Amino acid sequence: MQQARRKLGPGRGYEYFNQLNDSQLTDAYHYTLFPNFAVSLWVDGFHFLRARPHPTDPEQCIFDNWWYAPAPEGVTSMVFTTDGFVARDAVVEHEMFMLGEQSMGMTIDQDLAIFSAQQQGMRSRAYKGAYLSGQESRTQRLHELIDDYIEGRRPKKVGTNET
Repeated sequence: MQQARRKLGPGRGYEYFNQLNDSQLTDAYHYTLFPNFAVSLWVDGFHFLRARPHPTDPEQCIFDNWWYAPAPEGVTSMVFTTDGFVARDAVVEHEMFMLGEQSMGMTIDQDLAIFSAQQQGMRSRAYKGAYLSGQESRTQRLHELIDDYIEGRRPKKVGTNET
């Protein structure tokens, strides 16, 4: 597949294929930029993924999924999206729906199923807290400091008993 994309892509308007390494022609690169925002890069497009707080229910969120695809000049073939193909010049309407009402594509649907199960697990009587990696611990500490400032508490200085 990598060789075919490298050979056929430029002739189909995707000149940038020659600037990519082999794995970039077939693999997805996923980056979490902040706990609630991520980017997934594919050879034929990219996702912006964001979870926002629900305006009235703290037990829910609004999950935004944007898919952007290149539109090389002169190319008329269908554009791949997360849940199928659309005409290249199609106007894609903004949609809002509840989880399970329709598909967002196999991968996103699987991720969302995991999110729901994780949220339910956090309400289990057996749940005693998360095990965090070093980077995650730093993010937790950042939020603790933000909470301290919001509540008017002055955080302790690291390595001292001073507040």
